[in-house]
Amino acid sequence: MPSRIKITIIGHDKVYPPIAADAQRFFHLSKHLSEKFKVLLIGHSGLITRYRKYNINKNFDIIEIPDLIPISIGTLGYFVTKKPLFDPILAFTCRYSPRLLKHYIKNAEESKILIFEGCWHTNLLDKIDIGNKLIIYDARNVEYLLKKQAYDGIFKRKILPKIFDLEKKLCTKSDILLATCKEEKEKFVDLYKLNESKVYVTQPGINLPKMGRKIRNKTVLFMGGAYFANFEAVDFIIKNLATRLPEFTFRVVGRAGMNIGGGLPENVEIHGFISEGKKDEILRNSEIAINPIIHGAGVNVKMLEYMAYGLPIVTTNLGARGIKGKPFVISDLNGFAESIQKLSSDRDMMKKLGSKSRDVIKKNYTWPAVTKNISEIFLSNLKKKNIGK
Repeated sequence: MPSRIKITIIGHDKVYPPIAADAQRFFHLSKHLSEKFKVLLIGHSGLITRYRKYNINKNFDIIEIPDLIPISIGTLGYFVTKKPLFDPILAFTCRYSPRLLKHYIKNAEESKILIFEGCWHTNLLDKIDIGNKLIIYDARNVEYLLKKQAYDGIFKRKILPKIFDLEKKLCTKSDILLATCKEEKEKFVDLYKLNESKVYVTQPGINLPKMGRKIRNKTVLFMGGAYFANFEAVDFIIKNLATRLPEFTFRVVGRAGMNIGGGLPENVEIHGFISEGKKDEILRNSEIAINPIIHGAGVNVKMLEYMAYGLPIVTTNLGARGIKGKPFVISDLNGFAESIQKLSSDRDMMKKLGSKSRDVIKKNYTWPAVTKNISEIFLSNLKKKNIGK
């Protein structure tokens, strides 16, 4: 099979530089695929109104297209309703974006493989003839079930059924579905009545940084994107953990801190969306990492990042879902503060957990380990559908 078969991948967030968890997945999967295919990754440039293009290597390009309307409406909608609305707004508006349609249609028509990162661009399937193409749904989680945890009232009645239809459409039309773990695969198969042979488990991946930590004692790190479960976790940190553990400094990294109002405790630092270098620094000098989430699905990439840096972790059982080995302190929210205190006072346990975590990453979650079979899966399915150059 010649290496010049083209793949167009479309993601629902800013993809370059690959700092956020989803962006890392999009970027490293694309980079791996560029070893055998010609790859174009389409992302969104956030509130920046300028079109951007990046050439990563001779077979891998990225373009980012402004998405001012869905981000503005989604952000405002969250502050007003406290519901995650950006994704469905993007799903309902993407087919009316002239700039997105221009670049998507041109490149999708030239491609033999189309990869949808999430189900939020499903409606773009109707814009081209997909009969002679391999369609792939690269799923972070079962979006319908995830949003079902967050929605109630009118959102549950009006928006949730549309998300179900959207995801079912993509699952049905896809030749391949990539799920993050066995549990997610089973949910997809049961919910959408899929043939399980087309659902492959391809867990998330992470870069393994060099060793070297200069720890600031009693510093506790939480990282998270603009996602309702992370907003809940930050609220818990501010209203519960920071009050009960005044001797600790709690660091919040990422857009999860975007909705913080006044009255922030002195021992809480909101770092927001930071550079890759600054994130590396904070990961290296934090004493403990936490994941106090009570909603969600799939594998939390933040956990893999913590583990790669050898951080000892306190997490809820849900936060540990799908991760091999589980070298963590697992606690419910009622016992979370006590678990942090106990772990911080036990240097041997912190060192042991951090070392085990890093070993699990080395063995199972580096990008070469995660992506090594994906190209072969694509090539075999191209052959099965008799799709050539």
